[in-house]
Amino acid sequence: MVLTKAACFQRNRRKREALLKEKEIQRSKQQPPKPAQSQQVETANIDPLLLDLSSDVMLIDDED
Repeated sequence: MVLTKAACFQRNRRKREALLKEKEIQRSKQQPPKPAQSQQVETANIDPLLLDLSSDVMLIDDED
C-alpha cells in the first residue's frame, strides 16, 4: 500500500491526537486522588477533636 504525503500527514495527526487524549485522560485520573488523600489524612487527625467540640456545642445550643 502506497501512502501519499497527505495520507501520511493525516495518519500521523490522528496518532498524535490520540496520544494527547490518552495523556489528558491519564492526568485527569491521577490528579483528583492526590488532593482527596491529603484531605482524608487531615480530617482523620482532626475529626475526634471536632466531634467532641461539636457535640458539646450542640448540647449547649439545645439547652438554650
